[in-house]
Amino acid sequence: MLRVQHHTPRLAIAYKNFAAAQNVSHIGLGVSATQNAKALRAAGYIVEIWPISSFTDLQTLMKAELQARTLAHHIPLSHLVISAPWIPTANLASLASQNPDLEIAVVSHSNIGFLQADPRAIELLRQGGELAQGCPNFHIGGNSQRFQTWWQATYGLR
Repeated sequence: MLRVQHHTPRLAIAYKNFAAAQNVSHIGLGVSATQNAKALRAAGYIVEIWPISSFTDLQTLMKAELQARTLAHHIPLSHLVISAPWIPTANLASLASQNPDLEIAVVSHSNIGFLQADPRAIELLRQGGELAQGCPNFHIGGNSQRFQTWWQATYGLR
């Protein structure tokens, strides 16, 4: 049995809950979050999954997290992974500046071809890359080394 210690990283994986919208069947982000959580839990990390449908939902969960920090047994959130680029960059910048001890990453789950089908995905990733240059606790990431290599070669951003 894993005994949780206060220095144990605690991660939340937030994904856009398309299931909340009628007639939409994009459940891949939730499946991916579940599988990643299982693997990370097996490695000893504390992982929560946050299905959200708006930035307001994320703000609500973050407010609850901040309130819970007053509890003696509470382990503070150390990492937040946002699955897919869909939250406006200005909101992410605000979140990062309000939570300087929280490592925040937006991870693209798609390959380059699929990103082209989303009119804002590349734009949001590029803006996120620029935000990461000036905000040490904000990061962007990809689902594979191949994507990351392409990203770095194309935009010169890490």
